Formats: sequence, structure tokens, C-alpha cells
Amino acid sequence: MSVAVLVAPKFDSATEYSYNWSREAKALLEDKGYKVIDIGGQRVSRTKVEEALKQNSNVLYIHMNHGSEDAHWGSEEEAVINLENVALLSGRETYCMNCLSAKKLGVEAWKNKAVAYWGYVEVFTFTTEALEEFREFVNSGLKFRLEGKSWKECLQLAKDLAKELAQKLVVAGKYIASVILQGDADALCCYTENMPPTSDCAFRRLAISVFGPKLGWKFPSPRLETLKLLYKAKPKTLAFLVFLIISLTVVHFFSQWQLDIIVCPPVWSSGWSHPIGRYADDYFQCWIWKTTVGEAYDVLFFLNFASFYGTIIIFAIMLGWIISQIRKMGKINVN
Repeated sequence: MSVAVLVAPKFDSATEYSYNWSREAKALLEDKGYKVIDIGGQRVSRTKVEEALKQNSNVLYIHMNHGSEDAHWGSEEEAVINLENVALLSGRETYCMNCLSAKKLGVEAWKNKAVAYWGYVEVFTFTTEALEEFREFVNSGLKFRLEGKSWKECLQLAKDLAKELAQKLVVAGKYIASVILQGDADALCCYTENMPPTSDCAFRRLAISVFGPKLGWKFPSPRLETLKLLYKAKPKTLAFLVFLIISLTVVHFFSQWQLDIIVCPPVWSSGWSHPIGRYADDYFQCWIWKTTVGEAYDVLFFLNFASFYGTIIIFAIMLGWIISQIRKMGKINVN
């Protein structure tokens, strides 16, 4: 017999509604022959949820309650799932009706090899004038999945259903409810192996496009506010590393420019000339630097080589240092 862990706490006015909607989810599961481990109807402890998940590995997990970017809540003060125990979602399908959790927790679940994570990247909102429509939308993905649809199909069908319900609400004159329902549908997403998370961070999108989703999501993407805090905390270190990079970049382009002066004349014009075909001992001057062409070539080639690789090394050191400092501050953003 298939098993599902359904977590639907009840402790305020909003969770009264989510708990009622979870009753339909339970009925849908039981109609398909699932044994439902029903944890809800009151404040739910983290320990109880962890025990249920540990004792039932790789089974369907459903959470219908308050959420945040990095947590599923069981009460006003205790998270039942967060970044500390997100590994419990590894190898299982997770279906959520909560606020924001797909934004951060869902990504971490996907990185921990969750089979699927269904949730919202924005605040889930509803109105009491259209409770039936919101209930139908909320449970639609689970219903489609139990009918044997793929998660990709479930996501598209749920969004299509939201459009139909939104139009129905417009006809009924419930314009605000229609807009809110469509907004919830826009915030709905599902992460699977074939549908990796996306990001609104330019750095993250670049990393994903270059290295692919699995490697791209391993690069931390710090918030601008965090970098500002880092600069305030370690201004001299950060300024010194930036100074080194700028200095090496200047040296690199200077050496390129001077090497171009040396190499171009014999290539593109009569330029340098020497009876025996070499001009290494000819006079060369760059501002106050007076030397020969040969010595200038050797020095500039070394500067060009050293500055190029030096810039890469210093940049890597700076990036590693910034990442380590941000992790210490506990402010990594995975968006």
C-alpha cells in the first residue's frame, strides 16, 4: 500500500481554511488506496513530522499551512521542515500549499535530490468570497498526479485550471478574487530532475547557462545588501583585493600596448630594420624607461603573462574570500 504523510496544522484563522482544504486532499489519497499519516488539526511539532518522514522514506509528503522562503511551519514558532532538515525531502515527492517555500527551501530540496517539489515562490493569497475556487485550484495538482499525469503535465493543467476559474470569477463579478487566483497560479512552480529551478539573479542564470543546473546552483548568489555589509565589516581587505585586480589589469593592457608597438612595425610597415635581420639591440624608450628592443620585449612579455594569470588568481582568491565571509554571516541567497 502506498503511503502519504499529510501535515496540516491548525492554529489561526488562515490555517482553519488550509486545514479544511487538506481534508479533500486526504480523501483524494484514500480513494487511490493510500494510507494517509494525518498530522494536523492542531499545532504540530517538528519532532512528530521528522519521525513520520524518517519512518516512511521516499513516500509522498504534503504540507498545507503557513510557509516562508526557508521553512514549512507547524505552529507560530516552530518550523517542521527548514534548511537544517531539508535532506528529509530527498528521494520523495513534496506537495505544498504554503507561502514562498519554493523560493529557497524548494531549491534546496531539489539540490538534495527530491523527486519533485510543488510549491509557490510568492505569498499564497485567497479570499473568502471564492473559497471553493481556491480549494479546487490548491488540490488540482495532487488530483492530476494521482490520475497518473507527469509533474510537468500537472503544472500546466493546474495553471490552465486557474485561468478557467479566474474567468469564472470575473463572470460572477468577483474581480479581486480572480486577480488573486491568477497571481497564485503565476507563483506556482514545480521542480523535478527535468524541470530545474530558475532564478531572477543574473549571476545565477549565467552560472546555470554555462555549467548547467546541477553545477550552476552550487554557486552562491549573495544579496547586494550582504555585499554592503561585507564591505562595512572588511573594507580594507576588500579594497586591497580590488586594488590588486585593477593594478594587474592596468599592467596587462600596458604590456599589450607596448608589445604591439614592438611587433607591429616589422609586420605592417618598414618599421625596424637591421642589416642582419634582427633588431633586439636597437634603442627603445617608453616615457622614462630607456632600454633595448630585446630587453623591452622580454620584460613586457613577462608582465603580460604574469598580469593575466595574476588577475585570474587574485579574482579567484577574492571570490573565495567573499563566499567564505558571506557564509560566516549566514546570508547566502539562492534565488
